[in-house]
Amino acid sequence: MSGFARLGLRSLLGAGCFLSLLFFDRGAFQTFREPKFLVIVWIAGACLLLWGLWLISEAFRRRTLPLPPAPVIALIPFIGLIGYQFQRAYQTSSPTSFGSEGAPLQVEYFIHILLPAVAWLVLFCVASLTLRSGRNQRAFLAILCMAFTLEVSVVLLEIVQNQTGLQVNPVVLLTQGEIDVFGQSVKERIFGTIGNPNWVAGYLAIAIFPLIGWLLVVRSRLPRVILVLVLAAGTFALVSTRSKGAFLALMVGAVHFGIRFLLLRRKRRVKKATAKKSLSRPAWIVAGLLALALAGGFVIANQSPAGENSSYLDHWAETLALRGDSVTVRALLAHCGFQMWREDPWVGLGAGEFKIQFLDTLRDLVEGPEGEKFKVRVARLHSLRATHLHNEYLQTLVEFGVLGLLIVELFFVWCQCRAYRFILGSENSGDSILRIGFLSGVWAGFGGSLFDYPFHRPAQVFLLAVLLGIAIALPNRWEKGETARPRGLWLSGIGILLGVALAVVSVFLMWQANAKYVAQRLGFWGKTSLEIAGGDPGRAYQALATAQDLVPGEGEYTLWLAYYYLAAKGDPNLAIRQIRRARETSDNPNRVMLEATAQLQRNDYLTAGQLLQFVGILEPNKVGLQFLKGRLFEKQQRWKEAARAYLAEIQNSRRTGERSPHLEESYLHLAGILEKQLGQYEEAARYYKGFLETLGDRKPTYPEARLRLGDLSLNRFYDLESAEWYYNEALEILKDQGAEQDAGEVEKILEDIQNRKERFR
Repeated sequence: MSGFARLGLRSLLGAGCFLSLLFFDRGAFQTFREPKFLVIVWIAGACLLLWGLWLISEAFRRRTLPLPPAPVIALIPFIGLIGYQFQRAYQTSSPTSFGSEGAPLQVEYFIHILLPAVAWLVLFCVASLTLRSGRNQRAFLAILCMAFTLEVSVVLLEIVQNQTGLQVNPVVLLTQGEIDVFGQSVKERIFGTIGNPNWVAGYLAIAIFPLIGWLLVVRSRLPRVILVLVLAAGTFALVSTRSKGAFLALMVGAVHFGIRFLLLRRKRRVKKATAKKSLSRPAWIVAGLLALALAGGFVIANQSPAGENSSYLDHWAETLALRGDSVTVRALLAHCGFQMWREDPWVGLGAGEFKIQFLDTLRDLVEGPEGEKFKVRVARLHSLRATHLHNEYLQTLVEFGVLGLLIVELFFVWCQCRAYRFILGSENSGDSILRIGFLSGVWAGFGGSLFDYPFHRPAQVFLLAVLLGIAIALPNRWEKGETARPRGLWLSGIGILLGVALAVVSVFLMWQANAKYVAQRLGFWGKTSLEIAGGDPGRAYQALATAQDLVPGEGEYTLWLAYYYLAAKGDPNLAIRQIRRARETSDNPNRVMLEATAQLQRNDYLTAGQLLQFVGILEPNKVGLQFLKGRLFEKQQRWKEAARAYLAEIQNSRRTGERSPHLEESYLHLAGILEKQLGQYEEAARYYKGFLETLGDRKPTYPEARLRLGDLSLNRFYDLESAEWYYNEALEILKDQGAEQDAGEVEKILEDIQNRKERFR
């Protein structure tokens, strides 16, 4: 049983190396990041189950129990910290802030956020228990090399595709361009649709060091050549991403690798001949290939998009001078983070609370005494959905306070000391070099955490957990003679109880992963049904409500339920109730616009105006903003301001190329105000015609624009031919819709037009 469990655990780690990197689900609510985390949580649950069986088997045989590594002890106070945050959420939650299971929504949200962290800890422990021997470590390195090669190949094919126009990337064709790059123009032109290149670069920066360690100890020529080529290609791809966080990770990892390697060679008590045999390599060939890779990556990365004169070096000069968008954005995020941290500096706000409270904190800054200064910085944000701080240490400080940060740092320091002990105490220089490579990959993650967020990216989370686990794994020789040592019955009993506990937790993790997967599918179906014409709102509601019950901590389903109540049911009160629930579990900035729409429908103009003013400060060019302002001004009978707002919505849509969902309504409302309130009939006719142009070949359910154009042509422009033409088109649409009464009215108007034409003759 124990052998089967160990084999299963190693197989799960190998499969996770690929799935955490490449898995995506086009049928999920969130196609890219969330499915990868679900895979990691499910794998962690399966690992816990096998680990529990392993524990029980060893306990019955009265052998050494596969217990977690010693540094895990440092995290025990962290459990108390999280428990305190849960208790605080129970005490501070209002009666309307409880989910269907009776727990506060904030607690459900904490569980939703902490599941990947629990999975990370499980993978770390499993790697330290099952990848102890050099053979198992090399097997994992072979799998990592294949995953690394596959990722680099996708990047290189995408670069070729975007530089030549040839459709050569099968992965991009498979995804049909659904994975975007969040509007990063330089990287979008180089990488197209492979996803955010910073994610790729961060993964390569971490994975490159274990492979370098393997290169230094492998003796066969063919594997050595393959590793050199793979590392050169990876270096080229990494440099071409222009990712500053990845470069920082690469630099920190390289410094650590170099220092530890030199210290090892100095303190290594081995024969010189053995050292030369294991460490001497044709370094000039490797250095030359890496130099070519660096130069090639620089050539690609130095290209600038059309309309931008800055080069690669210019961007680095801005960064080093603490200027440029990336530095400004990170400075703003850090300032918001410190503002939040002051609320509870010792125990923090809670897991994931930074992204929930970011929008409100930003609002306080913008509306504060230094608001004008912050407005300039806010304009440089790529998105108001700040899911992270671009600094893992500061994010830990904000969400878990000083105590949480100290506990986490103590855990990592303990891991480092344990790894260094094994590096210096090993009799095999090859194993020590491999361990240095694993540990340097972890240090690369630590370095990237200063400017990026590797612990929030699925593939990097998985890789860092396994690398740290291998780095501190107890060498097999350290436990020789202990595996068969008899144990007392009380210790066997503890092992059995612990195995059962792990099995119970594994069921919880896998159930959570399955529930999230089902919720993702239901959420996608419900959202799509509400978005497309002809969708079934009733079934969409059932899907979204079920998804919300399965995962109460995911606020996106709650927001779409609010949209259902607003758009399909026309009940703004229920919509606002859902939006207020979503404030505790969703970081989606669109909830502000959605609440403003609901407040407009319930005629609360003051609240709606405040919400729209807030959105206007943060995102003045946001699609739909001017339309809602127009609706507000129209209800307040401020006709000129309403007309300007509708016109701005139309012009923004033309300028940005992003079609507003309210574009057609903006044309109709603007034309109606110009005609009925301002008496500008020619301008009104122009925008009625603009509405017809936006429709194209589609026919509306009610021909309002054609009826108004017919009326203007008949009674204002005295153009009977045009009036007859517009009314005939309107009559055809009304008959198709079965509106017999309205069709009869139009027929009377057409008869009157015919009578007028007869009189003129």
